[in-house]
Amino acid sequence: MLKVGDQAPGFVGNSTKGMINTENYKGEKLMVLIFYPKDGSPICTDQLNAVETALPEYESVDAKVFAVNPADLDEHRAFAEKNQYSFPLITDYDGRIQEKYEVDKGLLKLFADQKRVVYIVDRDGSIVYAKTGNRPTEELLEAIRAQSQLSL
Repeated sequence: MLKVGDQAPGFVGNSTKGMINTENYKGEKLMVLIFYPKDGSPICTDQLNAVETALPEYESVDAKVFAVNPADLDEHRAFAEKNQYSFPLITDYDGRIQEKYEVDKGLLKLFADQKRVVYIVDRDGSIVYAKTGNRPTEELLEAIRAQSQLSL
């Protein structure tokens, strides 16, 4: 897993909102990268539902949210449509993004495609938050707000 202070690797990936190139957000927005194990699982659905509910708060602190997992684009589209997600679900079917961000399978390798990891990347491309698990929205927003205060 990458650590706070590491430079976040750029990537291009197809998503439910079209092609995403993270380099387009450098210097412009903070990025929240949510690596989650599986479309449609109860915990993943709860996690992404919380993100959708809080999306206006993320936008108010100038953060762009991306969710990433190895599901194919059709599966992502069905999952996003069913749950009305307005943020992009990025497909990482070949595991290249997961590999760049050192998100491994860990103990989940028998049940899921990757661990649950959340990164927050500042406008300069540095990782300012890196934790495993289903992180509470308020914790993520606090980390973003703290970063925004440092930028003033």
